Amino acid sequence: MPDKPQVSIIIPVYNYAHYLKRTLDSVFGQIYRDYEVIVIDDGSDDDPFQAIEPYGEKVRYFRQENQGVCAARNAGLDIAEGEFIQFLDADDYIVPDKLNAQVAMMKASPTYGIVHSGWWLVDSDEIVYDCVTPWDYAPHLDLKTWLLWKPVFPSAMLLRKSVIEAVGGFDPAFTQAEDVDLVFRMMLTGCEAIWLKRPMAYYRQHPNNTIKDSLGQADNTVLLIEKFFSQKDIPKRIRNLESRVWHSSILWNCANLFEAGQLSEVKIFLRLASEKSGKNILDICLDFYQQLSKYDSRLLELEQLYKLVFELISNDENFTAWKNLDIPRRDFVTAFNTLLRVYDLATQTKAYELDIGDFPQLSTRHIIKILTMQIVGNSRWISPADLDRLWLYLRNIGLVPDEDRCEVITLFLTLFSKSMFSRKWLQAVGYFASAVSRSFHFKAFIPWYRFFLSAIDYALERFNGQRRI
Repeated sequence: MPDKPQVSIIIPVYNYAHYLKRTLDSVFGQIYRDYEVIVIDDGSDDDPFQAIEPYGEKVRYFRQENQGVCAARNAGLDIAEGEFIQFLDADDYIVPDKLNAQVAMMKASPTYGIVHSGWWLVDSDEIVYDCVTPWDYAPHLDLKTWLLWKPVFPSAMLLRKSVIEAVGGFDPAFTQAEDVDLVFRMMLTGCEAIWLKRPMAYYRQHPNNTIKDSLGQADNTVLLIEKFFSQKDIPKRIRNLESRVWHSSILWNCANLFEAGQLSEVKIFLRLASEKSGKNILDICLDFYQQLSKYDSRLLELEQLYKLVFELISNDENFTAWKNLDIPRRDFVTAFNTLLRVYDLATQTKAYELDIGDFPQLSTRHIIKILTMQIVGNSRWISPADLDRLWLYLRNIGLVPDEDRCEVITLFLTLFSKSMFSRKWLQAVGYFASAVSRSFHFKAFIPWYRFFLSAIDYALERFNGQRRI
């Protein structure tokens, strides 16, 4: 009896016959050879067997009635003989040494359940236009990282079959995010996940990608989080993340909905984010802007965004003061955008001027939040002198009352933190010194107190990131 293969490559296919040959070629071009290939045809209409037939007995082909990707992958798992599983979507393909490198890492420790890698984004014609390296923002693949960032892409991963089987495979209740749900459940078993810090797969982008269904993605995200936190065996420190997970997950989906032009759905999910995270709707909207600010093309549609924001605030019982001001929507949008543009000009040491009549009664806290978003998201740096000049200007025209003058420390400390993360050490010293020099006032305690709380929280997160859950 022949030995069982070390790796089972499971390829579900539904109407992607025209991509399948490229996928299979990448599999049979692997340096590593101890594998089997299983193709599950989920009731395709375009006859994928035509692409499979030239490979003969090297491919195990099974056809079933259309039941969805979860059923197709589970069917592959039922017949897979390998110790490790490579799920490969029929429109994706992998680099020649993927299995060789990931199997070696998986064999290094029996506690590894997932070896993950980066990936290339390609268009329908296989032209590479981006490289995704999630370890830059999620260096530790513990359960907390998976929950907050969800850097899941099955074609870039290698999984241990015994762990998949221990959690029961894929949940057919999901039409999207089924792979994220699987990873969550695998990590709860205590297995470890590790990065192979190289791009090892190609993720083909085309109009039929399931992730293009923004509303379906958002609905499945809600199902995903509700399912996860309904479990009783979650560690306390993970359960304490629930509001943050709701917040980050829904805002990410809102950004996709906004880009797709589904504005009424954006409004629904922004309010859901407020309900689930416990944050008020205005703060949710400001955080949403920060999410969108990472994508320059979306900023062209800020008028649409703040139309939604104004409607949400106007309908929120917690913001009756805003309603009583009876602020025209266009004035509100203009005020917000003007403040952002003024900061942008300040980074270039250019002249700026505000019409105070354009502004509703924004609190200092919200002005600080808007400027902080710009500091974090803007590629240009603002000098201490220019920031001082901007802050003095805001005070002189009455936007920032004198009793809040020490709040500028928050902006300097934000720039200090950004410099530290960017390893601009001399800049960091300058910003920190600027914060200290403005601290000779009893009210300076407040921004410093907030800064140290956030620094302690970050340090604890980094420490806990070393612990696998």
